[in-house]
Amino acid sequence: MRNKRFLSLAACLIALLLLLSACKTGVVTPTAAPTQHTGTTQPTGTTPRTQTKTGQATATTTGTEQTSAGTTDITASRVQTVATKTSTETSSESKQTTPPAGTVTQPVTQPPTEPAPQGVTISVDCHKAVDNGMRDWPGYDKIVPADGTILLLEDYAFAQGESALDILKRAAKENGVVVKERGGYISAINGLAEKVCENKNGGWLYLVNGERPSYSSAQYIPKAGDTIVFAYTCKPGDFTQ
Repeated sequence: MRNKRFLSLAACLIALLLLLSACKTGVVTPTAAPTQHTGTTQPTGTTPRTQTKTGQATATTTGTEQTSAGTTDITASRVQTVATKTSTETSSESKQTTPPAGTVTQPVTQPPTEPAPQGVTISVDCHKAVDNGMRDWPGYDKIVPADGTILLLEDYAFAQGESALDILKRAAKENGVVVKERGGYISAINGLAEKVCENKNGGWLYLVNGERPSYSSAQYIPKAGDTIVFAYTCKPGDFTQ
């Protein structure tokens, strides 16, 4: 009876030992998972994961290089586009400014500039005598011209210091016109004398540039470009200042 109990107890101990041995074997097997996770020990079967990670890294690197290359291509494309646009604009401007082949460019001709007058314009006018019918007087048709102009000279040269009267006398002599004057006072030009009009009116006066100077023609020293008119008047007020 005791032997049976001993055998049963021995069998239980053996079973217990086998169970403990089996438990120890089960504990060792799962410990490989943490080792694989930390990377300290690389058991068999972890190589595909390492290869996968390497492939991912390689793919990532390749993608980065492709992205960099793509960025470089885009930048180069933009630079080429800008250069092409600039070249096109420059070519367009060149076409606008360059005349076609065979075109003859006409030089710009400036209008001639008239030289400034060096002399004076001097005239002897008797329009008022014509207006008053003096040409109908006996013999006056040869003294009073129909157009009322006895003498007209433009840009007539004069010497420095010459007076208006000096210029008149010289110009009249050169053109066959007789001037009668005494002490700077003109009494007759071309035979048309003073005080022959109604009420013994009539006489000669002079104007410079359309105005009557306040001194005699023997005192007035003209300048280049002046217009001097010796005009006959038939009554007071024919020429007002």
